[in-house]
Amino acid sequence: MASAEAFTALKIAGALFLIWLGIKTWREARVPAPAEVQTTALAVHCPKGILVNPKTAAFFLAFIPQFVDTSVNVALQFVVLGTISVALNTGVDLIVTRWAAKARDRLAGRPTGLYIGTSDPVMGEQRCTEQEG
Repeated sequence: MASAEAFTALKIAGALFLIWLGIKTWREARVPAPAEVQTTALAVHCPKGILVNPKTAAFFLAFIPQFVDTSVNVALQFVVLGTISVALNTGVDLIVTRWAAKARDRLAGRPTGLYIGTSDPVMGEQRCTEQEG
């Protein structure tokens, strides 16, 4: 029962975060986008992504133990399975990033902030109100 309550709390927190992102994006839609994109190091964003998104840790703790054989080195199995998962997810992220860059180039100059600012809160509301099962 406690895990169901924790999942619900995590889902509501994620939904509220989406709503906040949407409101922030909507407010910033009126601000003209900078002409030049600033890049930052991966080391700056990686820790933020890990700290801000606890769903990754929740996934590993809930999903991976099903595939661990307790008669052999459990820690090594966690590392191997986690590494495989991270490698697969990174590959997908790289593909999506490439597609997003192409879409950005095609959509440059079009006002998209209002659309995104509206869709994020809608998705957040849907996550809050969706029923289990």
